[in-house]
Amino acid sequence: MKINTLFLLALSALISPTIALAQDAGSANEQPAFKTVEDQIYSESELFLKYYEMNSKDTRKVLSLVDDLYGRKMLVRSEEGGAPRRVRNLFELNGMVVVYDTVKGSDTLLRALEEIDSVVSAAAKKEAMAKATAANLLQSQKSMQGEPKSSEIVTVSYSPRFLSANALEQSLGTFRRRVYIEELDDSQTETWSIWATDTPASIVVRDTQSNVDVILKRLAELDRAPHQIMLSAFLLGPSGYLKDQGTGVVPAALAQNLALLTPYESFDQLAMSSIRTNVSARDKTLLTLHRQPDLDYVIELQGLAYDAQSGCLSVGSASMKKKDGDKIVVSMKTSFTAVDGEYAVLSLSHEGEMPLLLAVQFQSIPSVNSAGNRDPK
Repeated sequence: MKINTLFLLALSALISPTIALAQDAGSANEQPAFKTVEDQIYSESELFLKYYEMNSKDTRKVLSLVDDLYGRKMLVRSEEGGAPRRVRNLFELNGMVVVYDTVKGSDTLLRALEEIDSVVSAAAKKEAMAKATAANLLQSQKSMQGEPKSSEIVTVSYSPRFLSANALEQSLGTFRRRVYIEELDDSQTETWSIWATDTPASIVVRDTQSNVDVILKRLAELDRAPHQIMLSAFLLGPSGYLKDQGTGVVPAALAQNLALLTPYESFDQLAMSSIRTNVSARDKTLLTLHRQPDLDYVIELQGLAYDAQSGCLSVGSASMKKKDGDKIVVSMKTSFTAVDGEYAVLSLSHEGEMPLLLAVQFQSIPSVNSAGNRDPK
């Protein structure tokens, strides 16, 4: 992390009006649900100014995630005296993230910024790879354009192992085109180059040999067992808040992460649940956390996508609903990206006066391709 000394000196000279401006801009936003040391008064000598240069281009997204976790307003008393003023400990300035907190608080903020920045950067790389793949498919489609001679047409059949024939046919839309087949009476019949059959379930390909080879290679890439993951969810509450409702100890790795994210609090596990599921962009995955006999929390995940190269799981939509008997109350709705084997904090919400913390961990399970071989993790 590089720190420009001249910049810090200049920024320090403008600290009061700059922070006041950030305070005014942030006052209209919804404040994080979890607060730390809200009423403690600091002197200016106890607070330090630092800044973080982003690797990800999405500075606002990273800043929003960190601010949701433990951004706060502090009461700061000027060295000249007078009434203390409220100051935010985290804000954006000229494309950088500025941290204004105690030594311990600043170090914790910077570590969290670095971790979340790396996850967001990995997701951006995944998006770039998807665009490159789409460009390659388009190029393959262009190379297959043109009307072949009927004498050059060959016919092959492919039997799917994991996906349905109809699903594979739809996935091959970029390769599908019109071809002409020569009949016994020397007439020609127009037909599609790719279609699915139900009995038996198969994909029939009629095209030139070079194009058939390309399509069969693409079918082998598509016809894979859905990637499997193990999902675990943990519902946490402040230690000692509900003495008779804690059901277990927080896992050691999660406790270490929480010590960085919320250094002023400790948590008890109120409920947990695990499920083995497929990574699917269409299907929903449900986890139910049983906290009390008539009180469940239902977590619904949709739009799952796994990138084996970066080891990241992207979740397009995540919601948590509190089900108290017949009454359902929506507590949280968001999207997130998680790293294989690590914990992702999804939500900070309140149940009455008690803050609840929801964390999710996923672990990748090697998948099997159409040849029956296990793919790398």
